[in-house]
Amino acid sequence: MQIILLGTGEMEGKLVHTTREYFEDETNCLLALEPLSIKDTSEYLRLCLQIEVDREDLNPVDLLPFETLKKLYTASDGNIRLINNLVAGAFRRASQSGSLFVAVHHIHQ
Repeated sequence: MQIILLGTGEMEGKLVHTTREYFEDETNCLLALEPLSIKDTSEYLRLCLQIEVDREDLNPVDLLPFETLKKLYTASDGNIRLINNLVAGAFRRASQSGSLFVAVHHIHQ
C-alpha cells in the first residue's frame, strides 16, 4: 500500500505523529513473522554467533553441527523465540559439560 501525501507540512507532521503513536503501543500492533526455514534458521544462528564470537581461532559454524541445527529447527518449528530459548539452554548445557560444540543431546524441549 502506498500513501501519497499532498498538502501542508502540518498534515504530514500529524500523520507521522499518529503513525508513531499507533506503533508505540504494542497492543495495537499485531505483527507476526512466518516461521523460518531450516536454511534461514542456519543463517540466523550463524549471524548471531558471528556477532557474539569474536575470536579468530574459532569458527562460529563449528559450534553448531548440522545435526544440531536440524534438531533445533524441528524442535522450534522455525519460531525465532523458541530458537533463541533452545539455543540459550543448549549452550549453557554444553558449557557446563565442557563440550567444545553444541551436540544434539544438549537440546532440551
